[in-house]
Order: sequence, then structure tokens, then C-alpha cells
Amino acid sequence: MISLNRDELKLCAFNIRDKIVFYFDKNGVVRTINYADIDKHPEIKGLSYKFNGGYSIDFWKVHFNILGRVKFKVLKMVLDRITEGDSIDDMELYINTLYPKSFEDKEKDELERFICRIYRPEFHRLPENTNKKTFDFITIEASILSNEAMQNRDAYLRQNIKEICSKLVKKVEKSSSFQKYGIPVSCLRASEITFHKKIDVLKVVFELKQVI
Repeated sequence: MISLNRDELKLCAFNIRDKIVFYFDKNGVVRTINYADIDKHPEIKGLSYKFNGGYSIDFWKVHFNILGRVKFKVLKMVLDRITEGDSIDDMELYINTLYPKSFEDKEKDELERFICRIYRPEFHRLPENTNKKTFDFITIEASILSNEAMQNRDAYLRQNIKEICSKLVKKVEKSSSFQKYGIPVSCLRASEITFHKKIDVLKVVFELKQVI
């Protein structure tokens, strides 16, 4: 866990955003001043004068000395999150709890947004199958984003159909109707996939795998 030196950070500037300087006051609370007023506050530490007349901050390296222990993405997230009225305690909390999303997490979030709703699976028997304790196939539908709500919607659907079917299988697996049959979802295979563009609904038919 990263610990910050409260005494060292008081009256220390740590960020410049949109020509606004962020710093901790003598009580460790985040305050801001206008970039043009820096000369009026000589008590604020951590600002380096540049030859072009501006200022820069090497806050993370000089004052925290934590580069190498915290990912740069986390530091950037902290700077984007911290705001006036926060404290050193808040910054320490952000450093230790904010984590950049992995590529897999971002893909998962996108898929969650793409699938608007998964409907209850329906179990069917063929006319010749009179055994009520069995089924021949399962149909399940999912509403997805409209073409207007997502660019390249159809291409995304084609590229991610395997992951989408996996989401639908999980819905089937959690169904109490399926659980009563006492078989694993690994016995199922997607035999038919239909996309109704006019109503933005995807329909998948699952059948039992053939036993050889």
C-alpha cells in the first residue's frame, strides 16, 4: 500500500489542468488558483519555471517518489479524479484503489452494453417426443443495440457472435427449467442463429450435441 507524506505535501502543487493549478493547502485540502496568479503565491511549492515563461510540475517524481511502484495509468486516473475540496487522504485512497481496466474488461463492458436484454429461454420437444422429462432444443432471444445507437453494429455482431452465444448459454444454465434436466451446458451446441434487424433481436437455437 502506498502511503503519502502529509507534511511534505502541504502547500505543494500537484497538477495543472486547463490553466488551473491544483495544490494542497496548509490543512492538506485541495485548493486551486488561476495559472496567471502563480506569482502571487510564493508559498506554493512544486512549481518549476520554464524558459518560455510557463510553469511545470514534476510532482510524482519529486514529492511522492512513487514512480515505478504505481502504474502511470493509475497516476493519470488520480489526477483526473481529484478535485477541489478533496484531501491528501482522498488522494492516497485513489492511488491505492483505482486500477485501469484491462483490455479484457473493456471488451466485457462493451459486450454488456451491446446486449440490452436476454429473455427467458424456452424449451421445446418435437411432436414425436412424448417424454415430458426431456427437450429437443432450446430457443433464447436477446435484444441488442440498434444500428442508430452503434456504428458498425452488424460487424460487431459478426465478430463477437461466439462471446454473445456464451452469454446466452450462461442465461440458460441459470434457468431453473434447465437445471431440472440435470445435464451440463457443455452438452449444448448452437445449431441456428437468426438476427431480426427490424426489431434488433437475436435468436439462437441450442440443441443437444450428438453422441458418437
